[in-house]
Amino acid sequence: MDSILTWLPSVPYHEIKVMTSGKDYVGDAHILITSYDLMSRCRSELQKINFGVCIMDESHFLKSFELGTFRSC
Repeated sequence: MDSILTWLPSVPYHEIKVMTSGKDYVGDAHILITSYDLMSRCRSELQKINFGVCIMDESHFLKSFELGTFRSC
């Protein structure tokens, strides 16, 4: 999170959300940090959020069209 605050100082701290479980509220997040597994499990809820940009770290997890992780993205 420190890197985000360094490189994007215009984004207020309270608008950066870290999703650690499916119960976390992230609807007002301007920046969302989560895992691929959690993204796959919460796909329907996350699809309701209008993200402008999605940055995927470790994108080698997305290499197969057949995986649920790729479809979630």
